[in-house]
Amino acid sequence: MRRYFMDRLVYFALALSGAALACTIVFFQGPADLYGGNAEEFTYSLSSSFEIFVPWGLACLLVPSALVLAMPRRVMPWLAAAIAALSAMVWVQSAFLLHDFGILDGQSWSMEVATPRLVVETAGVILLFAVSILVARRRPGPFAVGLGALAAAIFVSAIFAQTGVATKQERTSTQTGSLYSFSPEKNLLVILLDSMQSDFLGELAVEDIRIGKALEGFTHFPDTTGVSSSTYLAVPTIHSGAEYAIGASISEHYKESVVEGSFINRFAKAGYRTSMIGPLLGTCPQEAALCVGSAAALHGWESEKLGEAAKLLNLSLFRAAPLALKEYIYNGGNWRVSFGQGDSQESTQEAVIGNRIMEKLGESAAMDSPVPTAKFFHLMSTHLPIIYNDKCELVSEPLPIRRGNFKNQVRCGLLSFASLVEDLKRDGQFDRTAIILLADHGAHGGWPHPSAPGSEDIRSYLVGVANPALAVKPLRATGPMKTSNRQASLTDIAATACDLMSDCEADFGRSVFAEDDAPRVRQFLSYTWARGLTGADALNDIVLYKIDGPLFDVANWERIVNPLALNERVLFSNGGNARAFVGRGWAYRMDNDGMTARGPKSEILFRLTDADEDDLVLRLAAMSKIPGLKVSMRVNGTKIGTMTFDEAGAKEFSVALPRETLSEGDKILLSLEPLSGPSEPNKESGFKVQEIIVKPR
Repeated sequence: MRRYFMDRLVYFALALSGAALACTIVFFQGPADLYGGNAEEFTYSLSSSFEIFVPWGLACLLVPSALVLAMPRRVMPWLAAAIAALSAMVWVQSAFLLHDFGILDGQSWSMEVATPRLVVETAGVILLFAVSILVARRRPGPFAVGLGALAAAIFVSAIFAQTGVATKQERTSTQTGSLYSFSPEKNLLVILLDSMQSDFLGELAVEDIRIGKALEGFTHFPDTTGVSSSTYLAVPTIHSGAEYAIGASISEHYKESVVEGSFINRFAKAGYRTSMIGPLLGTCPQEAALCVGSAAALHGWESEKLGEAAKLLNLSLFRAAPLALKEYIYNGGNWRVSFGQGDSQESTQEAVIGNRIMEKLGESAAMDSPVPTAKFFHLMSTHLPIIYNDKCELVSEPLPIRRGNFKNQVRCGLLSFASLVEDLKRDGQFDRTAIILLADHGAHGGWPHPSAPGSEDIRSYLVGVANPALAVKPLRATGPMKTSNRQASLTDIAATACDLMSDCEADFGRSVFAEDDAPRVRQFLSYTWARGLTGADALNDIVLYKIDGPLFDVANWERIVNPLALNERVLFSNGGNARAFVGRGWAYRMDNDGMTARGPKSEILFRLTDADEDDLVLRLAAMSKIPGLKVSMRVNGTKIGTMTFDEAGAKEFSVALPRETLSEGDKILLSLEPLSGPSEPNKESGFKVQEIIVKPR
């Protein structure tokens, strides 16, 4: 009898330690790791999510253990061993079998895995599970001790990670009513629909009667230039008009342009009641009376907290799950965990939340503010992924990224905007409200811009990314939407807002209605948005373009060649700086092996900052999958050597770089041209570049 109870105790301990390991990984270690790398994206502290996870974690721990105790003698050992084996599989999966599926932006996210890797990994996981069951069944005591020690170590590290993350002030107020308060005197409403490209706004204003009616009184500025290729550097400029200086501290830029320099602050100091929805990085204008995330604006603070916890748990489950289950957890972008804060898609899809905020603003608007109001709403209604069909119905899985599909998404967002305008008109508030409708950048769909043919060096889709929508309605403006050929910029938003209300002045930019319309050179920063970028204090792959004239004529674009010092490396692998230097002829993505060359010619360009009068040496590391491949190397048109891959694999090359091959200003245009291979631009050339460095001879 004593042995019977001892055996049951051992197998209970085995199940308990296994459940402890799996539950600790899913509810504590996973969220801690994910939060630590992306803390700027969360409004609430990690401890807030941990508080929500505790009861779930306890249930995860106790239910399997209790189930084992309830099993008959013959079943108990195998069930306990299976729980232990499952926990070992979860640990291996979350610690070692990680995949880079891209960015959760609806654009570059792909769950496709090469078939050989899928087969090998799945077989390996099954084998690990089977072996772990056998070992746990034969040696339950030592196995339980090992799992328990591992679980304890992981739990302690997660708790330390939580204490190491900067504390965030918890929000307890549920009063968001001022978001819907308007003044009977005058109001400013700035609505930023993320990624809404200018040409979509122009087309839909003509094609859709409701949208066209909602845009009465507006002036559309099709020739608007954005300041950057993503939201990250666009937001500070929209707030203040100040442009980012390459190499400067981004955190300081946010502090000076958003916290201290936002136009919202100027209106607050002028006596306006101010509010903001959707602050990036949680960075709010210091004078804003209310600054909330979109979920909090729609459902309240508690919903936003639950939403952040659900996001962490979904991602933790996704990371810990084997490949066969990841698709189920992802659920077409709707995920599985919602913690009851609304229906699944409303709680996880930002486009839905953005549209409902606009609709709610119209439905709940009240003319009860004793002072003028100024509101700035940053909404994701028109951002990828594409979750609306042509009837503005939610789809179960994101639609393919095609121009027509994205146009439907924009149309649905603008119909919600139209609903807002209709309500403001009905209540007599529309004439008393100046409105700026804008985007932070154009769409990242890769399709050509209908007004810009582009060129080999300045692609049409890049013009689209640099062309955010901008339409402005002054107080009491009426009549069909006008179209202006003025060369506008996102640097003009703060100045335009002040001009519309006549109660402040901006330090940068100029109003789109100012009489001064002198020609000016606008600039656009192109860089690669990547996981972990948000919150970074510097970017290593910025390319500056100057645009002297109408945006759509790429002859007006000039790429400013980036500087490179002698002995400074250009890295083509993940996280490298190569995109600051590459020209035509490259794949979009970089991986651990480098960047893939495409087409008949792949270019790299830079300006040496400290070259002397002596000859130089160009060293290049590359790899080829084609034995015998030869690649010609030309600098500014002069051939300097040939890369020959005698066999497939990686190889380093070192060639002389005569001083006379450098152009004026010590510029270098390095062209890599396969002597045999594809002649089409989008065909792979059979080699990857990993690193380039220029050294003194």
